[in-house]
Amino acid sequence: MTALRRINCVESTAAVLPGYKLRFNIPGIPVVEPSWACVEECAKADDMVHGVLYTLTPQDFARVSLSEGVPWGYQWRVVDVVPYTGDGETAGQSAVAASDADSSSILQAYTLISNNPFLPRRDIPPSKGYRDLIIRGAREFQMDDEYIKKLLDTPVGFTVGEGFVAKDVLEAAEDRARRQNKR
Repeated sequence: MTALRRINCVESTAAVLPGYKLRFNIPGIPVVEPSWACVEECAKADDMVHGVLYTLTPQDFARVSLSEGVPWGYQWRVVDVVPYTGDGETAGQSAVAASDADSSSILQAYTLISNNPFLPRRDIPPSKGYRDLIIRGAREFQMDDEYIKKLLDTPVGFTVGEGFVAKDVLEAAEDRARRQNKR
């Protein structure tokens, strides 16, 4: 969010999106970046996606919309999320359990969902770099061990190199760090 898009978030924290699952079923560029991630609502009540809840200014929200291809590739959906401070163990699951008893911890937020009604029924394995970038973010926000293990178990597709998304994000982060160190 910060390195590539140059968006300075007002606030960010780990959060859980209950009743959704992470999918890699948005076709990308074969052998380069085979698929993109999205979240999909699911019938299984115990499914949930761990992610990052960002508080953005209206201008930055608009910039995210443009960079994600809203409304052509994705659309915004209002969802209920449960924020948590990651402990690298089970904080996310504990937060969801606590929200079942006390709904005051549930917040409304926006998430991006695909607006393509013809998505493949099966997932398309992402590039190793793209999957690892998601894992890096999960570790940075100390998301639950079990969720990170699930991400690590996500199969990766055949690519030339490790994909280009992770490379671009890492280069942008390094460039931003260099600029900040010069100040």
